[in-house]
Amino acid sequence: MPKVSKEQVEKLKKTANNQRTFSRYEVVSAHLWKCISMARGLKPEQETVLYVHVDFRNRLKPPMPQNYFGNGVIAVPVRAIVGDIVSKSLGLVSSKIREAMENVKDEYVKSYLVCLKNVQDVSSSRPFYTVGSSQGLFFGNPNLTIIS
Repeated sequence: MPKVSKEQVEKLKKTANNQRTFSRYEVVSAHLWKCISMARGLKPEQETVLYVHVDFRNRLKPPMPQNYFGNGVIAVPVRAIVGDIVSKSLGLVSSKIREAMENVKDEYVKSYLVCLKNVQDVSSSRPFYTVGSSQGLFFGNPNLTIIS
């Protein structure tokens, strides 16, 4: 796991925060997505998905009880074209992440849970596949999951 100092995070935030103020999670995730997409040598026209994890406990209506003990986290896909992630500014990539996170509302979570309830085989939801891959350490997968 890469270590990022407080100074490095502040520098990233300063770079990204042109018109909007982004969180540490948003800018570090955007930076990692850009760097990993470049390092993997993915095709510019290829789609890539960054999965960010959002706490939905206060996004439900009504919200979950204050004394609720447990996780209320959902993986949210942020979809983009590799060429855009690599070439666009850190602020624009951060804004894509924010937009996806802001879309997690009551209806989104409830529809996700309905879909999940109807899935009988969850093996297809694995973030990567290793069997038979000859495409490097990331197994040829253009996708990435980041959890804070």
